[in-house]
Amino acid sequence: MRIDANARTILQLLSNTKYELDYYQREYSWQSQHVSELINDLTNSFLDSYKDGHERTQVPSYGHYFLGSIIISNYYY
Repeated sequence: MRIDANARTILQLLSNTKYELDYYQREYSWQSQHVSELINDLTNSFLDSYKDGHERTQVPSYGHYFLGSIIISNYYY
């Protein structure tokens, strides 16, 4: 098995995808507070670059937010 690292946008990460936590990982699942903190961090990162009057087409040029490593496994049922 091989691990490939690929940078992804939030849109690419979440579009048309369903994620599940493996049984052995469930003790590490996030609580509501963790999700809220992530959303606040993402919002603040976006607002650091946003200026009044910016068009949506300018968003891809905004600064990046480093989320860290996420390991995704493809399972075939």
